[in-house]
Amino acid sequence: MTAGDTPTSTDPALVVEIPLRWSDMDAYGHVNNATFVTLLEQARIIALDEWYGHGGLLDAGLVVSNQEVDYLAQLPYRTTPVAARVWCSHIGASSFTMACELRDPEGYGDTRYCLAETTLVRFDAAAGHSRRLSEDERAVLEEQHGDPAPLHRRRKAAR
Repeated sequence: MTAGDTPTSTDPALVVEIPLRWSDMDAYGHVNNATFVTLLEQARIIALDEWYGHGGLLDAGLVVSNQEVDYLAQLPYRTTPVAARVWCSHIGASSFTMACELRDPEGYGDTRYCLAETTLVRFDAAAGHSRRLSEDERAVLEEQHGDPAPLHRRRKAAR
């Protein structure tokens, strides 16, 4: 996947639409930067629910260990949802990284609002530490695996 790609049959990205709320808007009339993180969280929850079934991996224990967001354009408040393309961009021993692009939904426009990657660690709450991904958990992630998100730092390093 590249920065301008749209989903295809070979693209592992799950596309979900997330409605905006009136409270997402700030005094400037656009969605606040902190709210983008909430939209990304919602997209991750929907994707994990879709990939693992309701509750699934979410109920099993995950913590966010890192999140990187590139803000690309202002997202004005509107009643049309924002589309989130979500895929797995890295699989480690006890962690995995989910990439996400927030953009206009198909047929509405072609603006990309942000790119992000969030690293999640499989966590055993009772033991108080991380645990390895099971083979079944890993297999599901491998089906969703694609290229890393073309974040600014990667584009800059490639120059």
